[in-house]
Amino acid sequence: MVQTKNSNQKINLKLLQEALWNIEDKMKSYMESIADHEAELIRLKRQFNIIRQRITNLETKAK
Repeated sequence: MVQTKNSNQKINLKLLQEALWNIEDKMKSYMESIADHEAELIRLKRQFNIIRQRITNLETKAK
């Protein structure tokens, strides 16, 4: 009976560890994805600002 309880506890521990590792892997994947999207947003914002400034300059020259 005691052996069965210990065996069950070991199995439960291994299952919980595996679940934790799976969650950790997903979290890392999501964090990498967020970082990639953040970098893309920064690039797009720079491009947006450059184009907006060019438009402003052209509008100023046209006046």
